[in-house]
Formats: sequence, C-alpha cells, structure tokens
Amino acid sequence: MSGGGGFVIGGALGIFLSGMRYDAPGAFALPGMPGNVAFQNMKWYRQLWEGIKDMGVQGYKSAKVLFSALAIIDNLELR
Repeated sequence: MSGGGGFVIGGALGIFLSGMRYDAPGAFALPGMPGNVAFQNMKWYRQLWEGIKDMGVQGYKSAKVLFSALAIIDNLELR
C-alpha cells in the first residue's frame, strides 16, 4: 500500500522538481554556450516536447526510487 502511494507521490514530486532543474538542455538558453546551441535552434514545439519528455523520464525515475524505499520500509515495520 505504501509502495503504491510512494510511486504516485514520487512521480508528482519528480515531475515538479524536474521543471525547476538548471542542468537541463534548455535551462539557460544563453548565446555562446556550446551545450545549448542545438536546443536553441529547435522549433518551439520541439523544445516543448523535449522538456515534457525529460520531465516524464525524471518523474518515472523518482517514482521508482520512492516506491522502492517505501516498500522496503513497509516490509521492515514491526507487525
């Protein structure tokens, strides 16, 4: 039960926090930065898609970690 709740909370938290990351490809779109040139040259809908895809991947990773942690804690509790 707590593992499923952890998956949902971890996914929501991961999506929220990935939107505030500063190391993402389009985080700082400053001219002259070598890592952002390809991202800057994309069309706006492609940039949006890349951002949403990154948020989904990070949300799923966070959900798996919190699911595992809470499932282990749930099994270790005294019954």
